[in-house]
Amino acid sequence: PKGGETTFDLLIQVNGVIEKANVASSDIQDAEYLDCLKRVFSRVRFKNVTIKEPIHATFPLSIETP
Repeated sequence: PKGGETTFDLLIQVNGVIEKANVASSDIQDAEYLDCLKRVFSRVRFKNVTIKEPIHATFPLSIETP
């Protein structure tokens, strides 16, 4: 199997919306793959979030392909 890990740096606003999703590092250097993941993160909402100021979060994602 192929694949690898991609780590994202997320900026999460107080309403749970991900404002920015930047690739911090990636074993997979496929621009289409990385753009697709960024679009997915742009639609993610953290419901019932209780933060008082925006936060940065690191999100590692491991992918295996056949």
